[in-house]
Amino acid sequence: MPLHTLVDYDALILFQITGSFLGLLCDLNTNITFVPMLDGYGITTGHALPRTYWRKFAGVKILNFSRTLHYIAIENSLVSQCYQYYQPPLFESRAPQTGLHGFFWCRRPEDISWKHIRILIGETTFDSFHLHLVPDPGQPEPERPTKDEIMQHHMTISTGWFETKDEILQLQKKANVFFAPRLEEGIGQAMLEAFSLGQCIVSPDTGTMNEYIVHGVNGLLYNPADLRALSFENAVNLGQWGRESAITGRSHWQELEQKLVEYILTPSRLCYEQALLPTRPPWIERVCSHPITQNCKSKLRPFVRRLKQLT
Repeated sequence: MPLHTLVDYDALILFQITGSFLGLLCDLNTNITFVPMLDGYGITTGHALPRTYWRKFAGVKILNFSRTLHYIAIENSLVSQCYQYYQPPLFESRAPQTGLHGFFWCRRPEDISWKHIRILIGETTFDSFHLHLVPDPGQPEPERPTKDEIMQHHMTISTGWFETKDEILQLQKKANVFFAPRLEEGIGQAMLEAFSLGQCIVSPDTGTMNEYIVHGVNGLLYNPADLRALSFENAVNLGQWGRESAITGRSHWQELEQKLVEYILTPSRLCYEQALLPTRPPWIERVCSHPITQNCKSKLRPFVRRLKQLT
């Protein structure tokens, strides 16, 4: 597509584009929305980008699917809106309600592999466990479990790509405990799929997973720098509560879809003129907007009201 034709569009939506190229596009179209993804910024590994990076986006609207990036954008005087996406619940499927059945796709062995999962499991014995040992391109060969571990957890292992997504999904549906495959996610579609199935998600306490999961409420979080054995005694209930939060979250997402479209179509200049940046601390927003809070409004309303008064 010739660049000069971009002037004819009502809006441009850019995903993970570099700031240098952005300047050229801003000269061609005055209504640009930039969608950054958290896993592209190295925040978990301590490599946050300097303010000079974000200054390149001055005058551009930011559409975030991570609260962490949302507040970074706001702190750098950018107009930003944040939306939390949820997949449609898979009502025809439900995770097993008895026993412990695990699933883990080892995508990045350098970050999370069986040697890490082994520590998280500790002395717990699973009734079944499927390992999908197919790493992302460029990743090293993943570590395999020992013969004793395979027997102890009644493990099955796949080592090749499936012809269709449905094949691996059928294996995942047999589990009620889902181990997140990455240290960071842009949104976390695999996690959201596990939510919709009612699986207890076990994840690093990093973004965006910890923006969806409250430890011990709708999943389990762990410190990837200090691995310790987790308790799985309430895994089935955690999966059910995770599914409920996903249903509530999906409803909230659908309610906001029109607002998102309006934000994209509103000229950038007008958004900046009308911008009212939030003054509440980020953790207040997280508590007040979390699907679990939204699902228990009647019980938590006095608490939330008091929080807002204090801030």
